[in-house]
Amino acid sequence: KLSLGDEGDLNDQSAEELLGNVPGVTELAFDPTRPDPLAGVKSADLAEAAALAAQDAAADTEAPAFRAASMSPRTWGASEVSFYAYRAQSAAHYPLENVNAADLAGAMWYLHHEVVAATPRKYHIDRIRRFKITMLNTREFWNVHHATFAPFFAFDGGRCTTPDCGNFYRQYGFLVGCQAVSLAEGAYQEEHATTSQCEPGTSQCYAPLWLSFPGPCPDEGLQQQELAGNQETLDVSRGKSSDCLSRMPGGRCKAGGPPTGTPDCTYSVEEAGEILLDELAGIDDYNDFWNTSYYECQKQFSTGQRTEPCRRHKEYDGHLDAGVGNHFWDGKRDPRRCQARIRAAEALFRSKYPQWPELSKAFCDFDTIYANEFTWPANHTGAPESSWWQSRPQ
Repeated sequence: KLSLGDEGDLNDQSAEELLGNVPGVTELAFDPTRPDPLAGVKSADLAEAAALAAQDAAADTEAPAFRAASMSPRTWGASEVSFYAYRAQSAAHYPLENVNAADLAGAMWYLHHEVVAATPRKYHIDRIRRFKITMLNTREFWNVHHATFAPFFAFDGGRCTTPDCGNFYRQYGFLVGCQAVSLAEGAYQEEHATTSQCEPGTSQCYAPLWLSFPGPCPDEGLQQQELAGNQETLDVSRGKSSDCLSRMPGGRCKAGGPPTGTPDCTYSVEEAGEILLDELAGIDDYNDFWNTSYYECQKQFSTGQRTEPCRRHKEYDGHLDAGVGNHFWDGKRDPRRCQARIRAAEALFRSKYPQWPELSKAFCDFDTIYANEFTWPANHTGAPESSWWQSRPQ
């Protein structure tokens, strides 16, 4: 199990030493010569640890010392590309359609902000699922934008909630989209450049990515008031008409792939393993960690078996910028700790699924939506034939 510390000592092992013991991790992306401001800080004084981490993050405005990616150079454009996408999920399984996903840094960003800060975890999320994506967006889109990725559209409850997503999909087909995440609320970054929409040389060029995968009838479905809070499963087909489902089939290839670049076959999906948050953070029993351990502690305290007051365990407390009883998620804005967490997740995937290859990473190259773009006639130059263009809704 991987952890950035334990309950007794916040940082007995530095992140560098810890990950050096993980199979497949031989070097780190951050600068190992930089002193660790949390070295020797005990968990008995978490407030002081949080203050030190905050000071460190405020002082460290530079990106970690990133190295060039070890994989072969990527070829992007109007051609097929493959990469891994990740989703933070519960045990419920559903297809990668009408949902958002991320690169690994983006998934860790989401977990840190939305999931582990809640006790118990939000939406019963307890794992990171990985998918191999093979993608070929339409030539009609390439002829206008000369970009591999389309814009990112947000999905909630199986419905696109971003204005104009329906117009976009009717104009170009059902394309995989991307968006770089702001680094203002966390220091998760990839080792390679992830986006062209940044000031060259800045940390934002290595920002996490969020991805969108349009499925059948993407712009119809459940309304916001129908989405029950913290619900694990939903019938996302409700509210989608049969006509919409027929004429707006989504981009996932129904035959399994490879993608053809036609509007209804722009990406294929292969499940490529999952890791549990418990094994990543070094938690043996999550229910005992956040729930029963507190009551057991109270019992021991009341009978005199324990003299120290009891504290509820938390994976991450935003006020402390640290966990209570576990310290894997300490330091949300510390680039070195964030990079160590990404590397720990990568190492866990490698150790559990050695048969899956290294792939090039996604690069978000979308530019912008032009004025009146959705009124332009489709440019089919170089595109494969598809009957969808005649049956698409207007």
